[in-house]
Amino acid sequence: MEVQPPRRKHTEVLTSQLDIAGKRLADVGCGSGSLSHALARRGAEVIGLDISETALRQAKSGASDDGANFAAALGQALPLPGQSFDSMIYFNALHHVPMADLEQALHEVARVLRPGGKLYVAEPLAEGPHFSLVRAIEDETEVRAAAYEALRGLRVRSGWSELSETLYTASVAYASFAAFCDSLLAVDDGRRATIEALRASLSERFTALGRQGDKGWLFDQPMRANLFERIA
Repeated sequence: MEVQPPRRKHTEVLTSQLDIAGKRLADVGCGSGSLSHALARRGAEVIGLDISETALRQAKSGASDDGANFAAALGQALPLPGQSFDSMIYFNALHHVPMADLEQALHEVARVLRPGGKLYVAEPLAEGPHFSLVRAIEDETEVRAAAYEALRGLRVRSGWSELSETLYTASVAYASFAAFCDSLLAVDDGRRATIEALRASLSERFTALGRQGDKGWLFDQPMRANLFERIA
């Protein structure tokens, strides 16, 4: 019988491995900025980077009294000075970098980190109830595998030391099936026709794979978090 990794919160895993308070952090692929704001509230100097102007508007309209900053950028072309950050974070984002650009994105991380700086990458595995639910709309098996393969390459590359690899299970929450569909469209409105064509079967999968909680429907998503140190 396969043993499921322990259920943990994303921020608990991250903060157990990274120093936050007083550190300069970059959240690459920050999306709507929830992690950037959470880290800023813990005392970090944070810049969240994303290519989506819609996501950046949401990030900037969030709680703005915590000092988090945001800017438009691609992971493979970071608008940041060399050796200027204590940690670089890719949360649920490395697999969104085009496969052909993954090596360049990791080269940019190496350029921007200070010696002794940390790279923290948390990625969803291509398995579990949440992956099974979304797979009908977009199958990310290949891109997630490519992102991990690029990350594994750091293990044998000079200038890097792998500190840890942590497996855990997170919960993805949706208030309702409609909220789930809205979240898919927020990422890519081009999915609308596919969602409409699959709405009946997608709704059945939603209730079959999820479990009801106090705040709606919860879906387990196995995760992998890798922590590297820049040693040169």
